[in-house]
Parts: sequence; structure tokens; C-alpha cells
Amino acid sequence: MPGSSGFALLRSLVLVLAASALTAASAAAHSGVPEQHEAQKLPASSLGPFDPTLRAAGPSTAKCQNGMAGAFPCKNVDLASFIPLPALGGATGNDIWGWTDPQTGREYAIVGTSTSTGFVDVTNAENPVLVGILPTRGTPDQVLWRDIKVHKDHAFIVSEISDSGLQVFDLTKLRGRTSSGILSADATNDEFSSAHNISINNTSETAYVVGSDICANGPRRTLTNPNADGQNGGLLMYDISDPRKPRKLGCALVDDSDGKPSTPPESSRNYSHDVECVSNYDGPDADYRGREICFGSNEEAVVIYDVTDKAAPKVLSQTTYPTAAYTHQGALTEDKRYFLFGDELDEQEKNINTTTYILDVADLDSPPVPKPFTQPTKSIDHNMYTAGNRAFQSNYTAGLRIFDFDNASLADGKLTEVGFFDVVPGVDIDEFAGTWSNYRFPKSGNVAVSAIEEQISGLFVLKPQLPAPPTNGGGGGSEPSTEPQTPAQPQPQPQPQAQPSQGSAPVACQSARGVAGARARGTGRDGGVRFDLRSTSGRPVTVDVFRQSKGRRITGEKLVRRFEGKTSGFTWNGRDRAGRKVSNGFYFARLRTKLPNGRLDTVRLTLGRTDGRFGPRRAFFKRDSCTTLAKFKLSRPVFGGRKTRALGIAYRLNQAARVEVTVTNRFGRTVRRFSARDLAAGRTQRLTLPARGLKRGDYRVKLSVTREGRSKTTTLTSTRL
Repeated sequence: MPGSSGFALLRSLVLVLAASALTAASAAAHSGVPEQHEAQKLPASSLGPFDPTLRAAGPSTAKCQNGMAGAFPCKNVDLASFIPLPALGGATGNDIWGWTDPQTGREYAIVGTSTSTGFVDVTNAENPVLVGILPTRGTPDQVLWRDIKVHKDHAFIVSEISDSGLQVFDLTKLRGRTSSGILSADATNDEFSSAHNISINNTSETAYVVGSDICANGPRRTLTNPNADGQNGGLLMYDISDPRKPRKLGCALVDDSDGKPSTPPESSRNYSHDVECVSNYDGPDADYRGREICFGSNEEAVVIYDVTDKAAPKVLSQTTYPTAAYTHQGALTEDKRYFLFGDELDEQEKNINTTTYILDVADLDSPPVPKPFTQPTKSIDHNMYTAGNRAFQSNYTAGLRIFDFDNASLADGKLTEVGFFDVVPGVDIDEFAGTWSNYRFPKSGNVAVSAIEEQISGLFVLKPQLPAPPTNGGGGGSEPSTEPQTPAQPQPQPQPQAQPSQGSAPVACQSARGVAGARARGTGRDGGVRFDLRSTSGRPVTVDVFRQSKGRRITGEKLVRRFEGKTSGFTWNGRDRAGRKVSNGFYFARLRTKLPNGRLDTVRLTLGRTDGRFGPRRAFFKRDSCTTLAKFKLSRPVFGGRKTRALGIAYRLNQAARVEVTVTNRFGRTVRRFSARDLAAGRTQRLTLPARGLKRGDYRVKLSVTREGRSKTTTLTSTRL
């Protein structure tokens, strides 16, 4: 392990590297291509001499004492060992994953490089053994990106190298190996040429390839079609129940904002940079219990998908934030209440410190704006994973950072740092250098950390020595794990709290109201809106205003203004966050407050703006209730538009009843009647009203509930554009 002289040399080398990177890396990042780390392509000769102890593979162990583990600044994290990149077969480092052999219990780090994938037995953390190298497919051309995930004892590998496709490697072939050698893939797939990343839902046995060169949401720009603005990289889904025979299931796409070519091309959220998917969803949004839900980090927004039906996946919501620059990657908490994520360019473009965003996803259809947690470091954040009530973050030049959290702290937008290990000592800059990712082994608790720079970096095997984590809520759900290694057995679908049996009264139904007297009305020619409301408990109410359409173009939920800390009525001047008057179209305001029991009370008010004036519109959302009809909502206050978007209808009962749904046009004529059905309580029912063939105008969705001979009808409205 390097002593003080080694530390000084390493520091000077990294500073040279960082300084050389400044111009090229910043230019690439600001051109919309993050992670294009030109400095990592520098030849070794340009970096001067190297510390020989870092170049030689072998044990390098140091306890974290007095804030240092040998040459490396630390807190509660010991260095077990280090292997430099040349020994791993690559010029630059990138992603890392891991596998625990279910037969032997041995732990293996799977390390990505720009030219290969290295397999390292780290069971003895102080004496890691490189047991094989799998060369890349395609022609290595200084393309940095590679990503690995594991399912059923097989590694699935993608790269942005052209013609690399998908590699599948049987990890059981590592058993008994005690030295390195060149390995070969057991299966390949060439339905795509390159991809940025891959995520696997072990429960549904589905691989999600993201950032690929296919799965476009419209025509791509070409020499013959220079104004096209379609975007590749949507969720590419594969059935991997037979790991050696991946079967393509289709793509989950995010519609372009209007579906029309534009010059220059419009921003789109179809390209997914990373994604986490969960089966048998048992989070707080009862509307989607038992479904397969994906949380995508899609360049400028967090996009939530329902991918239960692979032939017809749906986008549930798209959430952006004021400092959005490049929404990069994130992780769910165990209770699926929060999604923690990072933005790879906000530190550079918004001139802020390292920032983790905490998104409350209790309502999958309409999450609020995330809360930023700002760290004292300047480094760019990269990849993070959660385990228990902890987040393990790889933050480039700041190294591995470990944070504790619970639901109370997340609600306040706060994390508590309990440990760190700095892989580039003395350097804290907003550039692309340092650690790329990390993998925590569930059995040992050891953490394998990958770093980027050619020759002066590599694989760090670390041993956190952390205090006991908090236990009051939260919990991590994205801890890197290779389990289950066999197909998961079907699980019973979770039911919401209010699930009375036939003939019983509602059970444990929460009907408290935190907001009373909520309504909105226009203020006239000045283009403002008066919101009337009263907080029944004195707790603050947050009011978010979302645009839903502009002309005949359905924009989705675009946050235009937020008001926090309201306890009574107020007036909005009709201007967005930048002070500009908003355009004509449909809007809705979401009023939300936290009840004393921790639940959220939510009200949605629909608004229309015509000729510069706002006015109230009929409701598309029914407030939650403890009556027989617990929940009833439409997917949005508008549908149709240029892309003839269908209208979603969702409802749930507190008590078993007979339900009939009828849709009428503005003249009261029935255009669709869904068959009456006898339904049990506690399960969300979903219907779809196609827009094709329907004329423009208001459509009323009437839901009639009959129980014990008594009927009640509730009506919601959406406008066909």
C-alpha cells in the first residue's frame, strides 16, 4: 500500500488527469453526451510515472484510522484490496456487478472495462484472484461504456461498442478456477447493435436493455429526413427465463411531445439511461398493487411505466425538476415510497454541489417535484443503490459515499453520511473521473467499487465498518443481488387496507380531510387564478399546477408552477416559474397535504385557459372516499389529440358491489357502455376508451355502483381534443 510519498504522487497524477480533462470532458457533457470522458483516452506516457504499488496486482490492505486508509481519505470504510485496470484486461474502467455462487457461497466481482469483462473471486477480500477475462464483441474504439447484470447464474453484458449486442456468460464455469484465462460467451443476441445499460427484474425474469440503438418513438433524423426528431433507447424488453435464449418481448416507449418533426429536434424522454423494475408491486399506490412497475431515469425526467402487459406497456407519469440537466440513475427504497436518483450534469450546468434527489412516489400517476439533498462535495454523482436503510453512492471524484435514511428524513429531503472511501485522494471537482459504480455483496457486506482512469485506478474491495442503521421505515429495495437464481413462484396479490368482505362495512378506511373548500376560478383579463382552500389541521398545503395540453397537442404533466406552505386561499398570476404567461390549454392543480397519520390528502382541480383567461372545468378525478366507491379517476382531463391518445379509466371499491360504466358525449348520447359486473372489494379495475372515431368535445364517464338494492352514480369528464 502506498505511503505518504505514494499518496502525494497519486494525488499529483490525478490532478494532472483532472486538469487535462477539464476542457474536453466539459465540452462533451455540455453537448448533451454525458460520460464522454476524453481524458481517459490519454496515453499512459502523458501521465508521467506511476506508483509501482498501484500497478501490481495483489494485496493492498489498510484500516481506516484517523480519517485515512493508507493514502486514501475515509470514514468507517477499510481498504481490503486493490487490483489495477491493466490486470483486469481493460484500458479504462466502467460498471461493476457481482455474483454469489449458490453452491459454494464464493463471491465474485464482475468488472467492466472498455475492452472486456473481468471476473474476480473476492471471497477472501484481502487476496482477490482474477479468474477470467471475457473479451468484448465488436471492435473496441475507445468506447467506455459496458454494463452487467445477473440472472440464474448467468451474466448479461451490453456495451456501446458497435456490433457488441448482448453477451450471456454462464457463471458456474468460474467454479474451481484459481487463475486467469480468456473466456467465451455461452450465448449472444444481435437484435440490437449497442446499448448503454441493462437492468434485470429477477422475479418476472425480464431483462430491460436501455439506451440501445433501437426502440425509437418516431422517425429518426437522416440525411433524407433532416427534421425528424424520434429518439432511440426506449425500454427494450427480453424474456430471459431461459438465459441462453433471450426472447424479445417489445419496447416500452415515451411518446414524442407532439409526434411532429421540428427544427431543431425537440427534447424527448424516450431514451432511458437506467431503470429499476419491480414485480408484484406492493408500494403505497393501491391502484397498481400486484403490477410490474418500472422507474426510468430518462435524461430530463423520472418516467414511471406499468409494464405488466409487455405487449401494451403504459407510461404512468413523467416527473421533472427545476435543476434537471441529465437524469441519470436511481434506486427505490424497500417500501417503494421513495425513489432516490442523481443527475449527472446538474453540478456542472447548474453550478451546484453534489445533489441527490428524493422523489416521493406514493402516487405513481402524479409524483410531486423531488426534494434535493445537497452534499458538501463538488463531485458529480453517478450510480447509487440502496440496501436496508442505506444508500451506497459512487460519486466520481468524491468516491464511495454511504448514507443512512428513514422515512422521516426522506420526507424532509435529508440523508446522513455514515461512511466514505475516496478513490482519488485530494481531488473534489465536477468532472468525470474517479469511481463509476459499486456493488454490495449481500452475504459478506463487502463493497466492490470500480473506478475509471487508465492504469492508476481499478477494482477496490472495501469493508464498511458502519454504525447500526435506522430501523423506523424506508429500507432499501435496490440492493444489488443475484437472487432469485431460480424462477420466483407466483405470489399472492397484495390487497389494500380497506378490503371488506361481501356484506361488511369498510375496514380501516382512512377518510380524514386535510384540505377543505377547495376550488379554483379565473380572475378575468389578467389571466390569473384564485384558489380557495382551508387547511383543516393547520398543516401546510402544497399546490402544483400542471399543463396538460397546448392547442391540440397533449403535453402530459408539465409542472408550470409550485406554491408551498399554503393554509388558506391565494391568487396565482398565471405565470410560470420563469415569469412567463402560460399558454392556452388544459391544466390541473394538485393540492396536497400530509395528514397526522402520515397519509396524503390530495385534491385535483381542472382548469381551462382560453383567450388568455382561466376558468374551471369539470372534474376528472374523484377524491378518495370511505363510501362503497373508494377511488375513481380518469388518466387525464384531455385525450385524443394529434396522436389519438386513449383515455384510461380506473376505479376501486371499498365493498363488493355491481358496477356499470357508461360514456356519453356532450349531447348526452351514449358512445360506449361497459358491461355491468359484480366486483369484489380492494382491487383496482382499469378500462380504456379509444379516442379513434370520437368527435372533439367533452365526454362524461358515469360510474354506477349498486349495492344492497341502492345505486349511486359518479361522473367524471375528459375532453377529446
